[in-house]
Amino acid sequence: MARISEGHVSQVDKTYGAERPDQASDARFLESVTENIKFSRVKILEVTELAYRVEFVGKEYEITKDEESHFESFCSGPSGLSGGMGLSLRQTLELVQAPGIFQDENAPEEFMEAMMLHEIREKEYAEAGFDDAHDRAVHDEMLYALKYFDPEKRQEYFDFAEAYRARAQELAELKREDEEAERERAESPSEPIVVITPERVAEIIEKLKLEEQYAKRLETLTTYEFIKSLENTVIEGVDGKNYPAPTLEQIIVKLTPEKAGLIEKYIKKPMLLIVPFAMPLKSIAEKAGAKKGKLEQKPVYTGYGMESDLPDRSENGEQLIYFPKQYDQIAHGGFTKSEVLSSSGAHNTFPGWQVLVVDGTETTPEDTRNKSAIDLKVEFDSLGLSGLTCEEWLTLHAEGAFKGIPFDVLRLPRGVEKSETWNLAAYLKNRYSVPSSYWSPAEEHLKVILSIERPDNFFWWLGSRRAVRL
Repeated sequence: MARISEGHVSQVDKTYGAERPDQASDARFLESVTENIKFSRVKILEVTELAYRVEFVGKEYEITKDEESHFESFCSGPSGLSGGMGLSLRQTLELVQAPGIFQDENAPEEFMEAMMLHEIREKEYAEAGFDDAHDRAVHDEMLYALKYFDPEKRQEYFDFAEAYRARAQELAELKREDEEAERERAESPSEPIVVITPERVAEIIEKLKLEEQYAKRLETLTTYEFIKSLENTVIEGVDGKNYPAPTLEQIIVKLTPEKAGLIEKYIKKPMLLIVPFAMPLKSIAEKAGAKKGKLEQKPVYTGYGMESDLPDRSENGEQLIYFPKQYDQIAHGGFTKSEVLSSSGAHNTFPGWQVLVVDGTETTPEDTRNKSAIDLKVEFDSLGLSGLTCEEWLTLHAEGAFKGIPFDVLRLPRGVEKSETWNLAAYLKNRYSVPSSYWSPAEEHLKVILSIERPDNFFWWLGSRRAVRL
């Protein structure tokens, strides 16, 4: 939504049959206009974990919390505040979700009533058959702000709404580009499918020395006090629940022919990682850095909140998102740690733990460097591969330190020796940043470094480790 301009005010003038005599009478003019605006105020009656209970014009609505504000009805696909200006109603779209109204739970609280008003009104207009439902709702939204917001808050809201819609249009364009790229990939000749037989899987397991690697990983987890002993492998998660480490047999069952083929084709020096994902990130970082190397004082430096994975988020409002589909502040498609732990989906195959086979080279592969996180994620996703989370890199670091061969070493001054890893499977949405990690062995910097970079940045020393999740 644009700022209130002469054109906008003239629109209101015509609507109510008023004329502005001169600039000095703005206050009296707006007062007379607002007296004629008959909208009731949107009242938020209750906020639950999943929704808002709202009253408007004597009717109650349940508005679902979501990543963006929009509505869905039986006669249209998603639309709403996040739609573009002048968006026409599409009568032919198939219903993809149950109809309802959705509110961006991350929007400023003081603006939510106006956003909800927009969605309620646009849904009503659309279901009444108006082709210009969005434009009508925008008009109502402006009148609502004129009536209920003071001048300063009103202008702040108009600026916010304008930026919000612009961002939504950018996302829609990116989605269209992704879909077009996907169509082109589907139409282009693909690599021949390599069939991995059960016998070949057994050979790959033998080549990986999976049983030996499993025993060594548990030994490292015990040494760094992630688990109490080889017999007692239980960890406590951020949700207060206990999670035992997966057994070797459970891991082997998940090594399907498809995953075995990916490991054989793409993973350099394959290393099994068994990661206590459910534990708080801060605890994992402190344990990974506290042994080997006299790091008892300040073992970790971080460029973001170390409690950003906790259910209540952090005091700075930061929150790590895991396994995002894309690096976007609204439509990232990922999950908080609590959401991963409470799910039974692909990202929680081993409850409370992540198990993967990762590039075990001392530095990030050369062919992944000087590429942005965005480009690497697209590349990895297209191949069926994954990047690492912060927790996974820290577990990898602990393994390297235990062996006396640390991974991703940065030496100062720059250019002497440097390797840094994108943690592609994590995203700090409020900063539009992807975490990265490295180990600094210089005396004045003897510590683990957890940093952040914009996902569109790229550097010659910054790459990513490929991984196959089991």
